[in-house]
Amino acid sequence: MLFDYSLQTKLPINLVYQTLRDNLYRLAPYLPDVKKITLLDRKETNNDIVTVNKWEANNILPASLSEFIKLDNIAWTDRGSWSKSRYVCTWSYEPFIFQEHINARGQDIYTTDGTNTTIRLTGEMFMNFDLYPFVIVVPSIMREKIVNQFMKLTLSLLQSNFTALIKGLEQYVRENNLL
Repeated sequence: MLFDYSLQTKLPINLVYQTLRDNLYRLAPYLPDVKKITLLDRKETNNDIVTVNKWEANNILPASLSEFIKLDNIAWTDRGSWSKSRYVCTWSYEPFIFQEHINARGQDIYTTDGTNTTIRLTGEMFMNFDLYPFVIVVPSIMREKIVNQFMKLTLSLLQSNFTALIKGLEQYVRENNLL
């Protein structure tokens, strides 16, 4: 499933890009659904800065999915390749649960009109639950409903977390007098 979201902020493009690349973990307290962000790895190449972050979120599964998925928290790894020559981050996402069944990849493209910075999040999410143990025992009509509900939830969370990330970034910049 393809997705494409855009948001604007009045923050300068350099500050937005560098803060998200270099200090993402500091934004966790500003994100309501996120417990913690941990930088696992960071490497610089001639062209890119490559980061690996572990995100830990609160369990926000609806009751209908909580029946099948028992979790105290939800976590995922995000791998980003941040261009040094353009304002572009190419990323991939792997959840800690359903690793062989769900993944996403895409790009964040940063542009400015001189006043506003626009961040465009584009990508594709893949889900394949056909071989997952709980799905095998679930009737096909119910399975399709569960997978569709999970896909809608995941894409909704992606969009709301993207919005919260930009609002959190703005608050972090204000509180730390970074402008």
